[in-house]
Amino acid sequence: MSNLQKQAFEKALHPQAQTTAEAHIQDFADALMLHSKTIAAIQGADEVQSVHVNAARNIILATFQKAKRSSELYILFGSILLGAFLQGFVTEYSNGRPGWMVIYVILGLVGTLMAFWGFTR
Repeated sequence: MSNLQKQAFEKALHPQAQTTAEAHIQDFADALMLHSKTIAAIQGADEVQSVHVNAARNIILATFQKAKRSSELYILFGSILLGAFLQGFVTEYSNGRPGWMVIYVILGLVGTLMAFWGFTR
């Protein structure tokens, strides 16, 4: 174990951090048990087995990964639209075409909303 890992392991938890961590752990445990029991019931098993718990864990983790991917896509497409806005707005402003400027402003607003949505998820 590295020195940094030792230091991290020895860090004390603030009581509020401890309570928050325990709540998250309990939420995960509840979701894991519910999914495990549901899988066992669907398969007609008499009891929940380790294979059901592992399948439930994989489902929960896949859900988190899918949410992360969708957030990244919102950020990516929002950034693309913001880039198009910046380049297009400056170009059309220098050419004096206000009609196109409105279109680029709309792209900028949509891009900002998409990126914000991605960051908040």
